[in-house]
Amino acid sequence: MCGIGDYSWRLGQQLRTVNPGRPVRFLVTDPSNPLEPTCDGFQKHVVAPTDEAALRRELDAGGPSASVLLQYGQYDYDDRGHPRALIRALTNWRSASEDRRLGIMVHEIWLPSLVRRREWTIYPRQYLGARRLFRRADAVFVNNRRSAEKVLRLRGKAVDALLPVFSNFGEPALDPAALTARDPGQWVVFGSAGRILRSLRSFSTALSPSSSFSRSVTHLSVLGGKPSDEIRALLAALPFPSSYRPDLASDKLSAALLGETWSFMDYDDGLRTEPSLLFKSGVFAAMLAHGVIPVLAEDSGPLVIEGERLPGILSCPDIFSGLPHAERRNRLVLSNRDWYDKHISVRRHAEAATSFL
Repeated sequence: MCGIGDYSWRLGQQLRTVNPGRPVRFLVTDPSNPLEPTCDGFQKHVVAPTDEAALRRELDAGGPSASVLLQYGQYDYDDRGHPRALIRALTNWRSASEDRRLGIMVHEIWLPSLVRRREWTIYPRQYLGARRLFRRADAVFVNNRRSAEKVLRLRGKAVDALLPVFSNFGEPALDPAALTARDPGQWVVFGSAGRILRSLRSFSTALSPSSSFSRSVTHLSVLGGKPSDEIRALLAALPFPSSYRPDLASDKLSAALLGETWSFMDYDDGLRTEPSLLFKSGVFAAMLAHGVIPVLAEDSGPLVIEGERLPGILSCPDIFSGLPHAERRNRLVLSNRDWYDKHISVRRHAEAATSFL
């Protein structure tokens, strides 16, 4: 596996569980990544993504029938979006033996306009390099349908699976009794500082002192992101109690989310045209995994995977017509978690990778 962070580490753990007799090695291209865990129990090898010879040595060390699962972000391995050495090493490694398998987990992929983007001078090489890589892959996975369209253009055939980003904050068991005990007026805004600011502004706009919704909110928690005076100022202006806990560790974030009921998210204007862009959000996944019902600033339309629709996602208009009562709320939470386990969970990612690789 090339690339490492919480995402890769959790996936590696699950791959080891799904395939207990198959060792997992990490090929790390950014040892300075502050998110990098200790990787206890895994082999870990550090190599620069620009060193083609070293990349081949480490890839060949896996043996003649190894599989590689590349965590692909176009600019993660090269500042100009064209990691030539990595592409050559991987494609030549794959071509050396038909017993080998190359899988690509696409996190970000750009096909820039020749006119509008600064990279126009390198764009032909970006495009040709990415096309070579994707066409040599045995399996390609994406986290949203817009990326799937781009991969189709590069690869000449459809992706092998749609795998939304899973929760990087764990997937705790949900106790129905604890769900019932959650405060129906408890809300949370969670994510990066920029995302929190966007969501808080929308949340404040949705509030009206005379509305029944405003009176139903008992507390708003803001979790994660870097400390921000602007966020503190917005919270101070709200007509109900709030708390602000930036820079929380993953385990503390998970514990905090288990006490929340509703989450307000103003994610991206692009949701109006492509709802599956929400699948790129680890925050969204964490809400489903922790039994928090997402409420979007605008209706995104249905979220569907393999013909199954996510049952419990609301939008801003819903909060004015009345939020679900406790019994229906619990049903939605548990149905959301079942849908998450089937289509998004880290185990689903590991099983999909194993079936193709």
